[in-house]
Amino acid sequence: MGAFLVTPNLGGGNALPSGTNTVGVIPVNPFATNGQMLMTQSLVTGAELAVVANPNDGFGGGACSTADFAVALRVFGGTPDPCGTALPEVCPADVSGPDDEPDGFVNVSDLLAVIANWNAVGDGSFRPVGDCRPLPNGDCQVNVSDLLGVIAEWNSDCIAKGACCFGDGSCNDDVAEADCSGQWLGNGSNCADNCLSGACCAPDGTCAIATADGCVSGTYAGDGTNCLDTICGQAPGNNDCADAFVAVDGSNDVDTNNATTTGPADFDVCDNFSVLDNFNDVYYTYTATCEGIVTVSLCDTVDFDSRIQIYSDCTFANQLACNDDGADCGGNTSLVTFNAILGEPYVIRIGGYADGGTGSGTFTISCEEFAPGACCLGTDLCQEVPSQLDCEGFGGTWQGNGSACADVDCDPTPANNLCADAEPMAPGSFPFSTTDATASEADPSDALCADTYLDWAASPDVWFSWTATEDGLLTLDTCDAASYDTSMVLYAGDCTTKVEEACNGDDGTGSFDGCQQYYSAIVNAPVTAGTSYLVRLGGWNGGTGSGVLTVQFSSASAIGACCVNGSCIGDDITFSDCINTLGGLWAQDEICADVDCPQPFAACDSGIGEESLLFGNNGYQCVCQTDGFDTEVEDCNGGINQAVASYTEYIFGSSVCGEASVYVDGPTGGTYRDLDWWTCADLAAGGDFTLSVGSTQPKIVIIYNLDDDSNGGYQNAVGFTAVADLTVAAGNNVVLTGPSEWETTWTCGSGFTPYQFSVSNAAP
Repeated sequence: MGAFLVTPNLGGGNALPSGTNTVGVIPVNPFATNGQMLMTQSLVTGAELAVVANPNDGFGGGACSTADFAVALRVFGGTPDPCGTALPEVCPADVSGPDDEPDGFVNVSDLLAVIANWNAVGDGSFRPVGDCRPLPNGDCQVNVSDLLGVIAEWNSDCIAKGACCFGDGSCNDDVAEADCSGQWLGNGSNCADNCLSGACCAPDGTCAIATADGCVSGTYAGDGTNCLDTICGQAPGNNDCADAFVAVDGSNDVDTNNATTTGPADFDVCDNFSVLDNFNDVYYTYTATCEGIVTVSLCDTVDFDSRIQIYSDCTFANQLACNDDGADCGGNTSLVTFNAILGEPYVIRIGGYADGGTGSGTFTISCEEFAPGACCLGTDLCQEVPSQLDCEGFGGTWQGNGSACADVDCDPTPANNLCADAEPMAPGSFPFSTTDATASEADPSDALCADTYLDWAASPDVWFSWTATEDGLLTLDTCDAASYDTSMVLYAGDCTTKVEEACNGDDGTGSFDGCQQYYSAIVNAPVTAGTSYLVRLGGWNGGTGSGVLTVQFSSASAIGACCVNGSCIGDDITFSDCINTLGGLWAQDEICADVDCPQPFAACDSGIGEESLLFGNNGYQCVCQTDGFDTEVEDCNGGINQAVASYTEYIFGSSVCGEASVYVDGPTGGTYRDLDWWTCADLAAGGDFTLSVGSTQPKIVIIYNLDDDSNGGYQNAVGFTAVADLTVAAGNNVVLTGPSEWETTWTCGSGFTPYQFSVSNAAP
């Protein structure tokens, strides 16, 4: 959650027309867990109420409604009324002095100023001298209340005084700002509460007590720390640019532990994620071994969130390149390239994204000589040029050393960008990318997949085609942990006669493992022999990316095992007979001997732990969340969905009866899932685990890595308990449970709320 200052651009300062004017506020946001945005508050009162557009009714209240607040505007022009601002905090009655200016005392000069300006009234352009009451803003006129204000403050000393804090931790109280040669901490401040100091580790490993601001060239250990208990490590030998180590082609060691930040805050020629510093930096010099492209890579070879900068020399005047997170590099590690001249020296600065985020590892350097290759000039012209420098000088896109125009397609638009060019598909996997695609047609309808967040929004899309050779069931999915938030539509017919058969924004079936957080799936769609079908892939709210489309087909005559009420009743049963006639769960080509049928779920087992009896680490007791609930502060285990994350402890191997509702939040009016987050120390080392979740409605149990957002888990079938094994890597792992959909009938007391879950070691 956050507050945003919205500044309308009226086109070069054009005046607003008279009458009512409407301002649109459109937040652009990724759809992470519960990641929707809504304006909920304004500082403006007594104005025209705002109108809220609410696509897909994601927050409840209809697609368009009137808010309970007005929209705040920021005014850049005009002159504010001085009487609209607050009077001085200290001695507002000090209105004059010997030079007709406030002199720091309330005395006869202020009394004479009130008398001289008696009954004066401001006109919007000035505050009359002597207006000092009522507090806090005055009333823009001079009258008896101001006279009484002067009398009340008579002989007051109006010079603000407070604590003066020095870099070594020493401090003096009751000092005027003008007399403070250290850091003045404000009117009324005191040394005991405001001048905080701690251990400061210098680069040479020595320690001294200092304030955080006073520990300029060292590492501050924190308020209240002392040198006796603080172990100060010596900074690396290449802590300063003047002492840079020599780096060579190939592998080089790097260690930023105990390094201080000595370089400038100039991380501004590449994406910096709003952080200009390159913290805890170390330095290397490198002499180019070729005329060409130099690559410096920490990609997956260091254990900290790294940054790289390249300079001409230690003056830092000429920054050549920088990188925070390298493409396809894990752990927020870095990779940078730059054009080099044979024999020229360069400075490599390696540090971290966050202050104190240090570590070690290796980095590699390679130098690839310039060579002829293909250069794309726009999307329809290719020219072979002597080197990459020539291509970039023409404003082109380099295709690589040794590349040839005969082998290059300069148009990045996917071949299946249009329906007429749909890529043929069959059972199997098909990579796709919408990154350079266009929005080929009007948005599809979500009537067949309401509440799954199709939300096409003119999304760039690609197309696939297929003709069924026999009757059966078609399953399509974009489950791919490295992919993006997709949306999918299935049509029957050709590009001119197509009819929408099915669609999906976010899958809610729980049929797939190892997926990204939001993916699309159309499961067991009936298809007819001889009918042509089209698949259209786009992104939620117009998003783009790459992924894999997986296609599965089951013949209508295919047989498999059929589970009814927790027992396998036969393994020669068709999908239609099992699902439609017997109301069971079907597994194609499986036999009863190999199938573990999900067990029916009616209610939580008696005698197990209950979420409603637990407390979160924020002190709140766990309760079923009803409409009006404030998800930001009161949830016992709202995890990363809260402003301050809170978790409930889970005992590994135990079964817990949880409650997870879908409710309308009080402050925002948004519809939320009550997702429950659980800490469990036994998950940190990773391993093979057995996950179980059961409910009368589909619920999820997921193991979630808080550091890199990787996750995996399972969803139960309606009315059953799902049990499955999952392999999890070591990391900052927690358990996530809750409803899989935003189904607003799943309210407290509805019978759809309870679920039972457990996590244990998988059987060997």
